Amino acid sequence: MLTILVYSSFWLYYELKESNKKIADFYKKSEEKQKDIIKREVNNVIQLIEYNLRYVAYDSIEELQDDILDYVSSHRIGYGGYVFINTYNGQALVFDGVRIIGYKDMTNLTDPNGIRLYDTEMNCVKKPDGDFFRYKFKKLDTFSPVEKISYVKGYNDWRWIIGAGIYLDDFEKDIANQKESNRADLLNKLFYFVLILIIQSILIFIIVSYYSKTLRKELSVFISTFRKKRPKELFIDKSNLKIQEFVELADTTNNTIKLFRKKQELLEHDKNAIQDYFNKAEIILIALNKEGHVSMINDKGCKTLEYDREYIIGKQWFQNFIAPADVKQLSNKFAININGGISDNNMDFHVITKSGRQKIISWETSLIFDNEGNIDSMLFSGIDKTGIRSVENSLLESELKYKLLFDKNSDATLLLDSSNTFADCNQSAIELFEVSEKSKLIGKHPAEFSPIKQQNGELSLLKAAEYIESAHRNGHCRFEWVHTSSKKNEFYADVSITSIPINGIDYLFVLIRDITEKKQQAKDLLIAKEKAEQSDKIKGSFLHNMQHEIRTPLNAIIGFSQLLRLQDVSDDEETNSYYDAIMSSGNQLTKTIDDIISFSQLSAGDITVKERTIDVSKVICDIFREEYKNHQKNDISFIINPDKDIISTYLSLDSEKMSLILGHLTDNAFKFTDSGKIEIGYSIYNDRIQLSVTDTGIGIDPKHHDTIFEMFNRISLENSYKLYSGTGLGLSISKEILLHIGGDIKVESKKGKGTKFTFNMPARIETADNLNLSESLSDKTITLVTNKKNTTIKLKEIFKKYNLRIQQIFSGEEAVSYCQNNLPSDLMIIDTDLTGMNAITLTKAIKSFNNNLPIMVVIPGNKEDKIIKEEVLIAGCDNFFYLSENPDSIIIKSWNLIKAANNNTD
Repeated sequence: MLTILVYSSFWLYYELKESNKKIADFYKKSEEKQKDIIKREVNNVIQLIEYNLRYVAYDSIEELQDDILDYVSSHRIGYGGYVFINTYNGQALVFDGVRIIGYKDMTNLTDPNGIRLYDTEMNCVKKPDGDFFRYKFKKLDTFSPVEKISYVKGYNDWRWIIGAGIYLDDFEKDIANQKESNRADLLNKLFYFVLILIIQSILIFIIVSYYSKTLRKELSVFISTFRKKRPKELFIDKSNLKIQEFVELADTTNNTIKLFRKKQELLEHDKNAIQDYFNKAEIILIALNKEGHVSMINDKGCKTLEYDREYIIGKQWFQNFIAPADVKQLSNKFAININGGISDNNMDFHVITKSGRQKIISWETSLIFDNEGNIDSMLFSGIDKTGIRSVENSLLESELKYKLLFDKNSDATLLLDSSNTFADCNQSAIELFEVSEKSKLIGKHPAEFSPIKQQNGELSLLKAAEYIESAHRNGHCRFEWVHTSSKKNEFYADVSITSIPINGIDYLFVLIRDITEKKQQAKDLLIAKEKAEQSDKIKGSFLHNMQHEIRTPLNAIIGFSQLLRLQDVSDDEETNSYYDAIMSSGNQLTKTIDDIISFSQLSAGDITVKERTIDVSKVICDIFREEYKNHQKNDISFIINPDKDIISTYLSLDSEKMSLILGHLTDNAFKFTDSGKIEIGYSIYNDRIQLSVTDTGIGIDPKHHDTIFEMFNRISLENSYKLYSGTGLGLSISKEILLHIGGDIKVESKKGKGTKFTFNMPARIETADNLNLSESLSDKTITLVTNKKNTTIKLKEIFKKYNLRIQQIFSGEEAVSYCQNNLPSDLMIIDTDLTGMNAITLTKAIKSFNNNLPIMVVIPGNKEDKIIKEEVLIAGCDNFFYLSENPDSIIIKSWNLIKAANNNTD
């Protein structure tokens, strides 16, 4: 029988343990299931937003946001859950399942445990996948806070906090049902187990007679009692018990249950009473046991530490919540006090909050004794003084800082009191007014340290009163003033007066700076400026007169030399060489004068930007012809190499300066090149034009690259018999001009390998679409001289969108006849690949009798490497283009030549 009872006890213990385990597993699975539901609801809202943004056309983001808020406010989860939406700045958009109309602030909302909901939500939003958190919150159908679990996630594009929550008591109903089911199952098992025991008892009863029957009856009393569902009804009815041992066991069991329940109720009542007292206190209350673990803490303490009570209770106080610097000292004091020793009861030390902040708490301690008078624990009561200490320190620091600024200021600083006399000053003021000590200034009126009258003749006393009144009225006043020191030395001062309140009294803060030296410098500068202006006028007048007096006879010499040459006074070769020498020297002298005048203007700062709109390709062709005429050398190839990807050659820029710089660089190239080639290249990009001049001349040693742009720098070769002429001003003038107009120049060269100069300058680009060419080219006639089908098709395609008449001629002879008969043509385009009479011969022939007809040549792709464009330019052609060139560039070149021929150039 004893074995059966032992086995029964173990079986009952095992079944109870399994039942509790099933309940715990069911609770965990239910909670995870609910967490998955609310997380899925939040992600569904975000997916709905992104789907509508991608696939649904809304007039505005605000309209989409309204639809989302309406949907969320009408949606519910499970028994009483819902989705809520706040903004990153704490404004509630959907709250308690209702869309908020107006403004509702969430930043200060806390639950009964002191959890700041907005701060907790923002911590979750910082995580990429959001997070869950627990808190207490009122349900929609009740005003009592209920344990709740929520999941929130941030939608950064809208700065929304999107969350969903569900109350734990909603799915605890399912858990209660599960408990009830498990209890019923356990009772059934218990019933069958008892039934088995009863059957066994019956068998024993049959065997052991009547005593066994009585024992079974006594035992049934206990069984019926323990089968009761409610623990509060767990009392054994001993009226039906006959066996003395069972009666005594019943009495003992019932008394034990009564005592346990009474003690439990008393402990619970005392604990609740103490906790209520703790929570009502406006100071921090914490109880520590002998090991320094927290046994109780009030709401104020939880809020200060920023933790839940459940987290704090049981934690080691000094290791978890005290700043490391204070741990050792406080632990020692606690050990002394808790063991009955005497130590300080008042102390200030730092606690560390959940967010990592350190707070200064002023503590008082007291011991708690048990019923026997032994020390049981220690009570800490504290006041947060963090803000007070911070303000005190800030005020003290500010006072010291401003006092230091006042005393150490290098300018004289003074205070004027309500009677308009000096109340305080610094050492600089004492030195400025040449007094021996501060007391010599205190109590004095500013007029006492001023002459009777100021520079404008006004009385110092009256003028000072006017400025002081202005400072009181407007808060600030600044002016110049003449002061006198105690030694009657006058000085100019820059005075600034500012009204400042100190302890409820309006003072004037006066800052005085001695500007006597500055005034003298300004006066000296004005005199120097007047002298410089006078000098510039004299120099400008001298340069103007020199330019006029030198150029007049020089122009006469060159002009009459040209007349003598044209009149063929002599065919003698020696005489002709004299004429050439006169012309060459005259041109060289003209350029020298131009360089000197340009250098003088740059030195005087007399340079202006004169922009005009030009066809840069035509200007460069004109420069090419002029330079070729001045530097004809049979053993040097002179080449133009433009960028064929240029969209438009019609630019607004300072063409005079561009031509001047390009002329200097080309002159230098011819001067230092005996054979090979000289090439002019240009390209246009990003509102700038870049030009380059490349030669195969003597080159420049890299060590001279920085000095060649200096004034009067001339190149001479070591161990060379040849000295190159020139003033040495061309490159320095070019660089100075470019610096002034926002350009740049650089050199690439190796000694004996040639030189390349590249410069760029601002240029505003005009495209064909911006020039209204349709109207300008309307009814104009372009004559195409070509017998190539591809060339004809390409050119007609380019010109077809403009209202032009295209006349095609197939040979050079026919073109000459066409021009001789004065047939209409505003522009003639000649194919350089023309068979028969070539483009060079044709251009010379037409220009010989009709110089006013603009001629442009087209260069097919297979002729780009031959020097044919230069030859036709020398022959008299006005411009050229490549067949592969940008159509806009071709149109603009054509339009510019037609415009120039009709005397419409800028």
